[in-house]
Amino acid sequence: MSSTHHKDPNRVAAGLKASIHNSKVSDEAKTRAHEKLDKLEGGNVEEQTKLPSGAMENDMEEEGVNNQVLGGYKATLHNPQVSEKAKANAKQVLDDYGASED
Repeated sequence: MSSTHHKDPNRVAAGLKASIHNSKVSDEAKTRAHEKLDKLEGGNVEEQTKLPSGAMENDMEEEGVNNQVLGGYKATLHNPQVSEKAKANAKQVLDDYGASED
């Protein structure tokens, strides 16, 4: 590929998720895919958590952050395949939105 080609992060994430759920992929490759996915998605979470709390409430309404999105963060906390860093980021987002962790 040329150096000017940029990968679509959504497509990259989809490929990593497919690798994680593919029974023909080795455990080592699944682990690497999981780490890359955590890093890819972790960057987005970190950007969101840097906003002031008032701005986050406005963004939540404007961007349509709803119970399903917050439920995804809650699921992250209880998923044994998720890294501790990703769990910490999910906990921070839930805290910022005032959502319980149960």
